[in-house]
Amino acid sequence: MKKLLTIVILFAATAIFIFSGAAGWVLRGLAGSPTAAPVGNPAAAAAELGVATVFTLDQESGIAGWRERVCAVSTPAGCAAIPRLFADGLAGQLEIRQTDLTCTATAVKLSRDNGEEQIWIVEAVTTGWEEEKTELIAVAVTRTANAPGWQLDEIIPGIPQQVLVQMLTPTAVP
Repeated sequence: MKKLLTIVILFAATAIFIFSGAAGWVLRGLAGSPTAAPVGNPAAAAAELGVATVFTLDQESGIAGWRERVCAVSTPAGCAAIPRLFADGLAGQLEIRQTDLTCTATAVKLSRDNGEEQIWIVEAVTTGWEEEKTELIAVAVTRTANAPGWQLDEIIPGIPQQVLVQMLTPTAVP
């Protein structure tokens, strides 16, 4: 009887553990999860603001307004390069789709830090032009002497999504 009672208690405890979501929390912890940007990290905030600004576009202000907003959060090099890379494509899509594009961004992992420049992997969620789309973007932010705080320096092109996902996935140490 005592053995049966122990089995029933263990079964009930396991069911409560699973249904409470604790199992998922433990499994995510064991498998590893992306390191969220620390709250209050100014470099992470600059990466998020930069990505959200680059991939948010409204019809009323058009490409000219978009360029101003991008340059306001970017280094001089970023202000020159980012519009050169994205303006034509965004303008074409804005003309075709005739609706705003909105982006929210979350810095999920610091990939490199050399003191004055950091590379962040940022998750961007865009809506407005099609179904909600989520992708990872590598972003360089820089701290410059002539500007306060951190600024967007570069959206790093050409890194396949699977490579960015692998960078977020911890590897087991043998």
